[in-house]
Amino acid sequence: MKTGVPGAVLLNMAVYDVETVVVGAGHAGLAASWALADRGVEHVVLEEGRIGQTWRTDRWDSFRLNTTRWMSRLPGHAVADADGFFGAGSQTTAAFVDQVATVREELAATGRDPSGFRIAKRVYVTIDDDAARARTRMGEALDRVYRNFGLRDMAVVSVTGPASAVVAGVQEVIDAGAELVMFNPLFDDLEQMERVAAEVIPALR
Repeated sequence: MKTGVPGAVLLNMAVYDVETVVVGAGHAGLAASWALADRGVEHVVLEEGRIGQTWRTDRWDSFRLNTTRWMSRLPGHAVADADGFFGAGSQTTAAFVDQVATVREELAATGRDPSGFRIAKRVYVTIDDDAARARTRMGEALDRVYRNFGLRDMAVVSVTGPASAVVAGVQEVIDAGAELVMFNPLFDDLEQMERVAAEVIPALR
């Protein structure tokens, strides 16, 4: 049955209450759905078209990932189908800790050798002796990157400040299980990477 809303359809189905709704069945929505199901949370996923509608048909004539398979798996499939896990830069270190714990549990459950399953994370980084300025500039840069996804106040996911603070922040990521760290400055790239190479990497354990 058609409704008064363009493109909307009223389904002939029972109506019931659900506390949790995931809007969109793209990569993030499917990952959120998996996490909810893994915790036994009843929920529903709403999508205007088919799964992955936006990136399948609404943005590009063709869609290809330019990253390796082990960077791009949905949660719940990384251990079964891939050879590693790559934590998103948009995730905090605390979230990465939880994700790594889940990966390791799955490795143990499936009997896979963890030494053959690489774990990595992207880290948004800014080195600046003025800690407040570093956080502000990175927050503004991250807002430009993620605002089209409806994400705000993303500075919390980054590692910024004087070199010593950046070393400490990146070391937390390594201690959480990252064997590979992708340093990602969002401005002054050459200067930032030179400082990472000279002041951060040599101090990491």
